[in-house]
Amino acid sequence: MHKYFMFEDFQTKVELIETVGKFLRKKDIVNETFISALAEREEAFPTGLETAQFVENGVNTAIPHAEIEHCKGDALMFVYNKTAIPWKDMVFKKELDVNFFVFIISASGGSHMLFLPQIIDVLKNVEFQSKLILINSTEELEQLVNEKFGG
Repeated sequence: MHKYFMFEDFQTKVELIETVGKFLRKKDIVNETFISALAEREEAFPTGLETAQFVENGVNTAIPHAEIEHCKGDALMFVYNKTAIPWKDMVFKKELDVNFFVFIISASGGSHMLFLPQIIDVLKNVEFQSKLILINSTEELEQLVNEKFGG
């Protein structure tokens, strides 16, 4: 499975989704419908997780994904955003400030569900959260993710 990484400072959810979508289009991993499908799905079924609670000054996470018909392959895209972006919580739909995003791209039906428990376990890990808040570059993000998710 391909993994991609970004360390950015997006100001809005739209900017984040569009930039990630364009990046993935260039990699030929998603269809041209991916950006709009991802935005629509996120409105209907938010993916924010309150993971900041696991460590002092921790960061919240979102796990955006689109339906399989908008994906051409399987990949994970990890984005650390310096500025927190308002994102709705998946359980209570309350607004969270989110800095870390794990985009799941899955063309094979249901395969993303195999990754979800592992992703959530890592996100709740105190050691991972402690290191995540210190990230200052794409390279540092890639190193941390590969250390925790294999790579």
